[in-house]
Amino acid sequence: DSTVFVISRVCPDSKIKVMGYFKSNTIRVENCALILCRLISSHINQNRCLISFEVNTYGQLFFKCIRDISEQHSSLEHGDDIDYNIFIKYENNESAKIPGIKLTSKNKPVFCSLFKQEFESGDIEFLSSEFFRELENFVDIKDNGSYAARVGHDDIVMASIQISAARQSDKFKFFIQEISSDETSDEPFVDLYSGGNYNMGLTGRWGIM
Repeated sequence: DSTVFVISRVCPDSKIKVMGYFKSNTIRVENCALILCRLISSHINQNRCLISFEVNTYGQLFFKCIRDISEQHSSLEHGDDIDYNIFIKYENNESAKIPGIKLTSKNKPVFCSLFKQEFESGDIEFLSSEFFRELENFVDIKDNGSYAARVGHDDIVMASIQISAARQSDKFKFFIQEISSDETSDEPFVDLYSGGNYNMGLTGRWGIM
């Protein structure tokens, strides 16, 4: 599997437009976490940003790396510290709101269905050839609504499905209300960022990981 960041913009009509993504299966998890921290701390207004990540063994390790990097660099003038309030909390199996989403056999079909509806209706826009290649191979194998890759990988699609999950969260709904009432919310706050193995041009309000 690959590490994937999907960076999206909330448009004035509350539709979601994916602005870019990062994908790698060769860069170490610690370095991927550092890339994300530097992207957010240097180029994104954290008052206009939300992050969702999947709670699994790898996701928990990734979040730990982000937390460690943030704590280690918080005292530096140009630190890579992250405001933990930007992480979306979901109701997980333990019925306690903790950062990240835990996909299960019960909720995955729901989010797959939501994403399918929102993507087909144009509420979510993602114009990427690699995304479409994965999407063509993303099928309901067991005929139970829980989609997966027939062959190969579905990393970008699964990261994108979190957009639909995030939109159902209380934090996202409050976020939309907040930016809608802000007279300056339409001003772009993210500049062109490039470096390493990726180049992104972002003018969004929030990010989905």
